[in-house]
Amino acid sequence: MTNVTPRNYTPWARAARVLTLLGLALLLLCIALTTLLWPGQGREPSAVIWILQSLPLLVFVPALLRRKLRGHIWLCFVLLLYFAASVVQLFEPAADWLAWLELAAIVTAFCAAMLFVRWRARALRQSAEYQARENSRPESQPPPQSPAEESHG
Repeated sequence: MTNVTPRNYTPWARAARVLTLLGLALLLLCIALTTLLWPGQGREPSAVIWILQSLPLLVFVPALLRRKLRGHIWLCFVLLLYFAASVVQLFEPAADWLAWLELAAIVTAFCAAMLFVRWRARALRQSAEYQARENSRPESQPPPQSPAEESHG
């Protein structure tokens, strides 16, 4: 049996979280631009439409800032609805670069949130396993290295 060093998933989860927040911020910016500043043909700028489109995403911001896994999971479900609406918008004859940017923001936020959930869950599982090993060892044995120390040392 080969000795496999466990991978440290915490930096990966941190990067995915940052990408999730950036993708969500870009999506909210695109929504603001398309509803308040540059509405489509024949449409007036509308704060009501902006609130209706932004509020479902803003509900998740506290959970994302607290690194809650369920908040990221539910954000993925909601982003699927935005993805469907964005693809329909891209097939309109008047689709512009902002519609493509909105789609890119949705895909980025979705993939990053999904990866955050995966990597954060693995990091939490490794931490729990390390704590269980630490609590179960007798006092006479030296402490084993943590996964973070093993990957750096």
